[in-house]
Amino acid sequence: MSIGKSSWVTCCAATLVFTTTIANAQITLQNDSGAGTVVCTCFVPGEEAAVWLTSPCAGTLIAVQFGWGSAQGGAPDSLEQAIHIYEAGAFPAPGAEITVGDLAIEGPVLVDGFINEFDITAFAIPISADETIVVSLEFAHANNTGSPFIPSVVHDGDGCQPGKSTVFAIPPNGWFSACVLGVSGDWLIRAVVDCDDEKGACCEMETCSMTTLSLCEQGGGVFQGDATDCSPNPCVEPTGACCLAGGPCIAGLTESQCLAQPGTYEGDGVPCTPDPCIDPTGGCCIGAVGCLVLTQTQCDGVEEGVYAGDDTDCNGDACTP
Repeated sequence: MSIGKSSWVTCCAATLVFTTTIANAQITLQNDSGAGTVVCTCFVPGEEAAVWLTSPCAGTLIAVQFGWGSAQGGAPDSLEQAIHIYEAGAFPAPGAEITVGDLAIEGPVLVDGFINEFDITAFAIPISADETIVVSLEFAHANNTGSPFIPSVVHDGDGCQPGKSTVFAIPPNGWFSACVLGVSGDWLIRAVVDCDDEKGACCEMETCSMTTLSLCEQGGGVFQGDATDCSPNPCVEPTGACCLAGGPCIAGLTESQCLAQPGTYEGDGVPCTPDPCIDPTGGCCIGAVGCLVLTQTQCDGVEEGVYAGDDTDCNGDACTP
């Protein structure tokens, strides 16, 4: 039986019960508001109700959920045709069906009055951050009679968001926007993603790679923290100029290498030219003696010595005010 627009607007109220608790590392992807629910008794065998869901994190799909109910309540369990997971195509038509290993979710049994969850952990379906997938329920039984005793998929009834819910209708055997067909809400069809740990820089000796904390530690590396980067390489200790006792400057030592000499580390990236280990000199005005070229330390150690500044000299008598 074909689905016409008029058949979509005669839906009935129902109350659903949440049946799952999601852990902190898991995110439920949903378009529905979770508020009121409306039964849509409007499908024939072979048709599908689907939602477009976008994951905010990279991880693994571990479950899909379907709101299922009847207006009267207490309907027998319903064996439907299949659950499909598609790649995002060009709305309203999804892309290719996702097949990982022996992925086959046929014959789901749905219970009236519940959000039915189906564990798909065994399929290990990966999902990337910001990736959109399409989750669909294919019907095996007609529920388009309008009977309050027949269950069907439900929507929230508080406004249909464009680009979120679709229907595969027979005839004309094609995909349509649920909003265009007159659905007044978003399907209660959801997916649960187990998000990967956030990536960061991992140091194995001086080699840096981007990975998660658990994988870094498994490989014997040192994790630098969530959202850290390998550029610049945090695994290579910076070098700079090192002043040894007596004045010689050695370039390219790390701070720990310099202190082990022992020496004084002049700072990351500091070169030995100009030599940071040699105090600069300048004119030193010493009362009646006149002007001598000394370091500031030497000048300050002379009675009545006044340092004229680095790189000054005694030419032209720097001591004349």
